[in-house]
Amino acid sequence: MFSRCDIHWLRLTNSVILGLIASEIVLLQGIVHPFLGSSPHLSDGNRRTSAHVAVNVALFPPLYFFSALYYTDLLSLLMVLYTIHAHLLSLQSPHSWGLYTVTHVVAAIAAMFCRQTNVFWVGIFPIGITVVQLLSKTISLPSSSETSVEGTYGYIKANEQL
Repeated sequence: MFSRCDIHWLRLTNSVILGLIASEIVLLQGIVHPFLGSSPHLSDGNRRTSAHVAVNVALFPPLYFFSALYYTDLLSLLMVLYTIHAHLLSLQSPHSWGLYTVTHVVAAIAAMFCRQTNVFWVGIFPIGITVVQLLSKTISLPSSSETSVEGTYGYIKANEQL
């Protein structure tokens, strides 16, 4: 009925990858925004929001257009999302650091085999995420009372007397 290189099988492959991209977006939302994740204790509204965001990303016009063609864009995006997912998990779970690092490296190599320009997304972007996380731990942000209008006005009044 179908040969292995038939257009129907190729498009089916892209459809499966598009579904995996949507599911990976939902999983990444669970890491980045825990209130939107796919936990069983979440309200239906949060689950719908998470699913809606995933469908919007999967149906993004350039991505949807290339899903009709057999091209490396979809697989490349999926591998980059897997790489970022493994990196975020390695930052959150220090006890499983080795497993997630190996997963990160394997997914990064696969992403670069799909497309060499992914070197930024799998190499430099995770470094930036790590730097931001380390800086946010070392720099204490001012509390809301220190940044309020009254707090700023009181600071100015105290310094005017000097």
